[in-house]
Amino acid sequence: MISPTLIQELSKFDTQLTVDDHNKIGEGWGSVAYRMKSVANDWVVRIPKYPDAPFVGGDLRREASIVRNIQGLNLPVSDEIFVIEDSSGRLIAAVHKYIAGSPSNGFAIQGRDNRSKLAHQIGCFLSTLHQIPLTPELENAVPFIDLWTDRYVDLIERSLPKLSLRSRDWLREVSEGFRRELNSHKVSQVLLHGDLSAEHILVDHDINISGVIDFGDAMIADPALDLAGVRWAYGERLLAQVLEAYTAYGCAVDDDFLTRVEFYWKMVPLYLIADGEIFNDGQDFTDGMRQLSARVAADSRKINRSKVE
Repeated sequence: MISPTLIQELSKFDTQLTVDDHNKIGEGWGSVAYRMKSVANDWVVRIPKYPDAPFVGGDLRREASIVRNIQGLNLPVSDEIFVIEDSSGRLIAAVHKYIAGSPSNGFAIQGRDNRSKLAHQIGCFLSTLHQIPLTPELENAVPFIDLWTDRYVDLIERSLPKLSLRSRDWLREVSEGFRRELNSHKVSQVLLHGDLSAEHILVDHDINISGVIDFGDAMIADPALDLAGVRWAYGERLLAQVLEAYTAYGCAVDDDFLTRVEFYWKMVPLYLIADGEIFNDGQDFTDGMRQLSARVAADSRKINRSKVE
């Protein structure tokens, strides 16, 4: 909801803002996004649903700080971003310039040339992002995360009681294999987007990336996580094309990289299972259970085929 306080504060940054000219353009777990125009500017205003719990659905303060730190590095991010607080310092909104474009999921399936063009650009974007030097300013803005210890241990524990016996056994086996053989503390850590998806990669009509948005979940962690986001959004085939560009532009891939990508991809439904019951009338939870069941079934088929062979 666009409150009078927000309008008053926005007017300090843009005196020509038209109060009535706004429309809702998106909604996530943690915030609602509105587009607001003035004579000179076109803004996206993201209002937190839970301002006292900023890490639900991404940290808007973190996003503003990160984007300011990476502007000018040849990345498709907003050229202006700031946060608005009330007199007590409570977050009211995060504001950035509107980036024209459409979510890239619709373009990922429209022909081989389009997929190749999109994959090349995603690989270039990720290679640039992952090679950004970790300055003191960035390290202060972005948390260092050990994905196993800081994310997956808790996520797995909260998801297990909600699963069927078959899915619980699968999750324990897959996660124990990761903990024992791979783990994320053994790998180099780089700046990640942290929530890469087709909805967060915007493209124009010529399939050029016009913007990458929603850096609220950014972290310094295993680079394989962002590539797992690519697999989740576009599938294995496009992931392979992204990796070609990613490595061609200077990012090294270690021997276990793709195995970690697969593990992180397998864990994606757990976010929906662990917390999805309280969002979207429980539909996110239902979607997570369906996605996890598909992964369990796919692994089971692989095991059965290997036994036959």
